[in-house]
Amino acid sequence: MSGAYAAIGNPAVDMSESSVRPGMDAKSWDMVGSLNLSLQLPTGEVLLDLAAQGHDEIVVCTADLGRPTQVINFGRRHPDRYFNFGIAERNMIGAAAGMATTGLLPFISNYSFFLALMGAENIRNDIAYPGLKVRMVGTHSGIAMGFYGTSHHCNEDIGLLRAIAGLTVMAPCDANAIRAAITTTIDHPGPIYFRVGRGREAVVYDTPPAWRIGGSTMLRDGAHATVLAIGNLVSA
Repeated sequence: MSGAYAAIGNPAVDMSESSVRPGMDAKSWDMVGSLNLSLQLPTGEVLLDLAAQGHDEIVVCTADLGRPTQVINFGRRHPDRYFNFGIAERNMIGAAAGMATTGLLPFISNYSFFLALMGAENIRNDIAYPGLKVRMVGTHSGIAMGFYGTSHHCNEDIGLLRAIAGLTVMAPCDANAIRAAITTTIDHPGPIYFRVGRGREAVVYDTPPAWRIGGSTMLRDGAHATVLAIGNLVSA
């Protein structure tokens, strides 16, 4: 890693193939800068931990978004278990479904718009209706992509995916919640979609919280009102 890259943002993130140059604002929402902004997307780290614990069935699928969704390090450690499909999201979903039928546990990691909206038909037909054990991590949900506009925004994913029979949808609010969601549900027999943000969300949990499918977690007691929130709208 050159000094120019190390000086920008988080030096722990591999920027060696980024087009970021000295003088670029490291806090920019620009796409190339997003490589070092996704600080709370621990998917790759969690999957590496699970693989080290003996989960040899885990494989990772992405569509040219391994770095900004932070799963690239899994691919470096386990290149034979990492599949980059390029900009072929529907093919990726179908292939993940096929892998699941052989006993593998595919984790798809991609931007929410390209995964949930563009791939909705394939999620429905290939994964959910057969009840296959596939995990999908849709990152950069909502309007997290900012000025990239409607082609990259994903506000409809919860409503769309919740309507698909057999599919569990979860929206963890920060990095520790993502860790808890993935690890706690590792043995769940059906498909799960994790809706997460861009990785710049506020820290809500200091440690991974207790997690379960269904129900809610109370962060603060109160006597006058009840406020319900999910995902990056949660604030402690």
